[in-house]
Amino acid sequence: MRTLLRVAMAAALLTSPAAAQTGPSFDCAKASHEVERVICSDPDLSVLDRELAAVYGAARSGPDMNQARQAELTARQRHWIDSRNGCGQASELTACITASYGQRILELKTHYTGAAGNGGQISFGPVTYACDAPVYGLEVVFINGPVVRWAVVSWEDNAVMLVETLADDGTRYAPSLWGDPFEFWMWHDDASFTQPGQPALGCVRTQG
Repeated sequence: MRTLLRVAMAAALLTSPAAAQTGPSFDCAKASHEVERVICSDPDLSVLDRELAAVYGAARSGPDMNQARQAELTARQRHWIDSRNGCGQASELTACITASYGQRILELKTHYTGAAGNGGQISFGPVTYACDAPVYGLEVVFINGPVVRWAVVSWEDNAVMLVETLADDGTRYAPSLWGDPFEFWMWHDDASFTQPGQPALGCVRTQG
């Protein structure tokens, strides 16, 4: 998982009663896997788990759903759970689990109508940006936890999850969960995206 899948409009998200909840969406008393126990003990991971459950539910009830797509969605969710639990073999366990949740929320919001936009409780997107070459476009999902805020930035077949940091102006997300020097900065409809060792690319919001 330590690839670019390592896998963040921030202020426009809702304040939901769910943000005051504690614990993940599942019963921690029944947690049987190491990864589940880590999620139960980490407030940020619990927030992400509750958000994923909300986004998944929104996807299942969306207008693009039929029996075949629901079966496909269920199968993909089970596959994702297996992949998430594979983080138990990772040396950077918390980063791996966090990235897994960010990537899955991005996938749901990108591919299922019911999950897009404000589908969920503390996430928004995908927001589409047109950028300079060689990265011609980005899709970004913002996840606004009660303490930590993330942006999941995807381009081509890659995605990276970034953490909001202090900025003199605009909103800045950097670095990645593994400390890689990615950066996504935005101010109104303008944005820039920087990959490690590359110059910053200018971007403009086009949708979302």
